[in-house]
Order: sequence, then structure tokens, then C-alpha cells
Amino acid sequence: MLFIATPIQFTVYDVQIVLSSCSWPDSQNENALKFFVLADTHILGDYKGHWFDKLRREWQMKKCFQTSVRFFNPDAVFVLGDLFDEGMWSDEKRFKKYTNEFYDIFFANSTPLYAVIGNHDVGFHDQLHPLRLIWFYDAFGMDIVELVVLKRYPFILVNSMAMENDECIFCSEAVRMIHSLNLTLQCAKDGRKGNCYSGNVTDYIKPIVMQHFPMFRESDALCDEVDEAPFDQKHRLMLEGKDCLSNKSTRFLLEILQPRAVFSGHTHHGCKTLHNDGEVPEWTVSSYSWRNKNNPAFLMVTVTDKDVLVNKCQLPRESTVIIFYLMLFTFIIISLISSLTVNMHPFRRKIGTFNHSVNGRRISKEEIWLKLSNIRIESVADEVVWHRQAAIGYGPGGGVEATKCTEIGVGLKIGGLFKLAPT
Repeated sequence: MLFIATPIQFTVYDVQIVLSSCSWPDSQNENALKFFVLADTHILGDYKGHWFDKLRREWQMKKCFQTSVRFFNPDAVFVLGDLFDEGMWSDEKRFKKYTNEFYDIFFANSTPLYAVIGNHDVGFHDQLHPLRLIWFYDAFGMDIVELVVLKRYPFILVNSMAMENDECIFCSEAVRMIHSLNLTLQCAKDGRKGNCYSGNVTDYIKPIVMQHFPMFRESDALCDEVDEAPFDQKHRLMLEGKDCLSNKSTRFLLEILQPRAVFSGHTHHGCKTLHNDGEVPEWTVSSYSWRNKNNPAFLMVTVTDKDVLVNKCQLPRESTVIIFYLMLFTFIIISLISSLTVNMHPFRRKIGTFNHSVNGRRISKEEIWLKLSNIRIESVADEVVWHRQAAIGYGPGGGVEATKCTEIGVGLKIGGLFKLAPT
């Protein structure tokens, strides 16, 4: 139990220590909106997930998330896709099971949570099925494109897999909904509040786009973050429609929606890029799961009428936890070996039962050890035979002298086997 409880307690303290270094971006605006952004939680499924790996990863995420919410009390939480690891293979029963597991981990009391569709939730573009989109909508309330307004600030949640622009039924619906949202925003911009298509939009503020795929970029070569991709992956060319949105879809979203900022996930690594000649920043958040990232992170965002401010909060490193486990395991093994060695030593075991005295005065084991320092001891069955170092023979008691062990006027009685007479 100690082996289990100690690492758990260590992880709890480690999370609290790491989170104490995180903070919201500075803002003096009382009406500012503060929210978390995380992505790629990858709740393990029934096919590929090992039970112990699932138990450990999900416990880590649960402890970190709930501690973060308790520490910082965000106004909202956005999870940018790939909530599940095997949602695209699931039937309805498993999908509901994964949904319940997700809500058990990312339970945030009264804090609203908004989930964006990811490819591991419903499949890539060529795997999309109406049923899974319906299941996701029923579980998290997100359509192919969704408008969310929080404290007057509009957020547009986009299904990245429906942005292929190939006129499939899902892509056509996504394009239609984006044009409709554009009309709503333009209506508010023109001051026609009462005639706008959505009662949620009262004032025109540029929207923030939340999606799973990053906007188009050739690679992560320009990323410069503490949680960026490893060097061998940074320069790998991205595939349009698989690793990021296509260039065409990116231009479409930026032109029609004119966002003030973009948030994305999918790559499992952190990055900040700029679009439209530096006017539109995009933050790609790394995976929240230690299964995908040694140093997971989430974003703490403060939004005002003028600014989108972002701080990155890193979670405890997986390598730190593993090193602690190894140190604890090594300590336990060494302690067990030491304990067994002491208990099994024949002479130390006999000494523990000795009844020893000097002229009626009990003497300590330390004194006996000093007096016996030049005597070799053997254990034969249940008897102990004493050998003098000098090659002059030996004898079992009967007043035999052992000059190395006695002093004038001192009698030594050990376990009733020997009596060494005073000289």
C-alpha cells in the first residue's frame, strides 16, 4: 500500500507545486473573460488501451484538471478535439461509455465546458458518418459549426473534418453555416441588433475560432515554444486535410469570419503562428495526456474587447514522475535486502538470544562485539564452537582460557554454552 500511496501523494503535491507557478494574463478589465484551452485528451478505448495505462493516464488528467479548476476558477473550458482515442471505431454503446468517462475526468462543477469535434472522435473526412456526428451533438452540443457567446465575446467552433471543400454533404453544410454566421456578425457590426439572425450577438466583436486542426502551415519549423515538437518532427511537411487544414479552407475561414484569434490542437505539440500578415495569431495547444507528451500543457486565456492574452501552464513532466517511481522502488528493494541480510546472519541471530553478564552486571552487545573481535565463530547445528585464533587447539568450555576475551577478575557467560574463567 505504501508503494501505491506514496507516488499518488507525490503526484498530488507535484501538481500543486507546478500549478502555483501558473497565472492568468494580467488584465485590469473587470468584464474580461477567462477560460482554459486544452486538447487531445485521448480517453483510451476498449481495443488498444491497456487497463493499467488507462487507469494511470486518466487519473493523472483528472487530478490535474480538477486541481486547476479549483485553483483558478475559469469562466469556461474549451477542449479542442480528440476527446477519445477510439471514438471513430465505436458503436453507440461504447461512445456513451467514453463520454461518461470523459465527464468523470473533466467534471468542472458549474463551469461550462465546450468540446470541439476531433478526428479520433468521429473519424477523418472520408470516415465521417451522420450517426457519430449525432452522438457527439447529443453528448456535447456541438454541430458541424457552432456559435457560442460568452460575456458578449463570440466563439465559432468548427468541425475541421468538414472543411475539405469537396462539396460533400458535411462540407456543404459547414460552408452554409459559416456564411450564415458571417451574416449574423455583419448584422451586429452594422448596428442592426434587433434584426440579426442570432439573439446571442448584441455587439460586434471579432470572433475567436476554435477548431481541432491547425490552420494551414508547411511545418512546425517556425514554432518556438517550450512544448514544441521534437527537432526531428518540426521540419516534417504537414499534409493538408490530415495534419492541418488545406490552404484553401484556411483562406476561406480567415476571409469570411475575420477572426481576431484562432486556437487549435491535433499536433500534440505547442506552437504559435501568425496569419494575414501577422494580424491573426493562432495558438496550437499540446496534448493534455502524458501518453502523447512528456510535458503536457494547457492555455490560460484572458479576453477583453481589445486583447487576447495567453499564458501557458505546464503540467508535471512524465519523466519526473517516472524517476520518482524508480527511486522509490530502488529504496524499497535495498531496504528489503538489508532487512533480510540482518535477520538471516547466524551469529547476529544467536547474539540476539544471549544472556550475558560480568560479575553480576549485564553488559551490552557492543562490549561483547569488542571482546570477540579476534575470535572466529562457526555455527554447527544448534551449538556454537569457539576457536582461538592461535593454532593451539580449542575446547568446549570447562574453564578454557581465551586471553583475547577475558580480563583479570572478569567472568563471561554466553548462552550457557561456555564459561570463560577469570585469569
